Amino acid sequence: MIFAVWQLREDYECFSNEKVRPAMEKVAGASAAEAEPTFGELHNEFTGSS
Repeated sequence: MIFAVWQLREDYECFSNEKVRPAMEKVAGASAAEAEPTFGELHNEFTGSS
């Protein structure tokens, strides 16, 4: 499993289309299209005493 945090989903998609997808196609061929990322929201919670 690989985790990456991106500010904008569009930034990830641009990086994926330009870098990740071509590299995966080189290594895995047609089966690279089967690999799809899972997206989720990242939330921060800060607690503490004042």
